[in-house]
Parts: sequence; C-alpha cells; structure tokens
Amino acid sequence: MALTDQLLVGIELLPDFNECLGFDGRTASAYVVGVALSILVVGPVEEFLFRGVFQGRLREAFPPMLAIGLAGLVFAFFHLYLILVFLPSVGVVVHLVAYYTTMGAVFGFVYERTGTLIAPALTHGVFNAILFGWMIGVI
Repeated sequence: MALTDQLLVGIELLPDFNECLGFDGRTASAYVVGVALSILVVGPVEEFLFRGVFQGRLREAFPPMLAIGLAGLVFAFFHLYLILVFLPSVGVVVHLVAYYTTMGAVFGFVYERTGTLIAPALTHGVFNAILFGWMIGVI
C-alpha cells in the first residue's frame, strides 16, 4: 500500500480503506508479515510482471524512456483497481495515477540502469515495507 493511499485515508478522502484491507491493527506480527510479503512476494512478482514482461516487451518497440513511462502507466492502472471500488473523486484518481506512474517509472529506471530484475524487486519490496511500517505506526 502506498503512502498516498494512507494519506487519503488520513484526510478521509477514502474512509475505511485500511479496515477493508485488514490493516487497522498496529501489531508487530502484522508488521513482520507485511514486510516479509513486501520483500519476498510483492516486489519480485510485480517487478517480474511490470519490468520483466511489460517494460521488456515495450523496450523491444520503443526507446528506453518511453518504454519506462508506458510500463509505469500500466503499473499505475493496475494499482487503481482496489481504490476505484471506493468511487474516489477525479482529483484523487489523477493524483494516484501520477503517483503510481512515477513509482513505476522509478522502478523501471532502476531496471533499465542495472539490467536485472533483482534491483527493482528489492527496491520495490523495501519501499513497500517501509511504507507498511509507517502506515501501521511501527516506523
């Protein structure tokens, strides 16, 4: 879950988002599970899909920066599906598309720069783990 998702809840643009996802507790076990899933599952799986598959295919047809941007946009739309259930305002949707596209582009740049999926997978996993810790109040 992204920092902006938590901020949207904090300013009540999307009330009950944490409860819907089951992240309403501030327990050490929730943090450990969240960190483990972020680093071992979410980062690697999403980076394999978005950088390894999408960006890799786009890179065959487009220059690197365009491939990174387009893969970042696909990454953003993938992350909107759960948020859209809450029928957010257009402003919230625009904000989230910009945020997730930027994060996707950052992970894409890491992939392009290093040439390996390990670097963006770790970057993504650790980034999510830090945000998860902040969200439940451990960090």
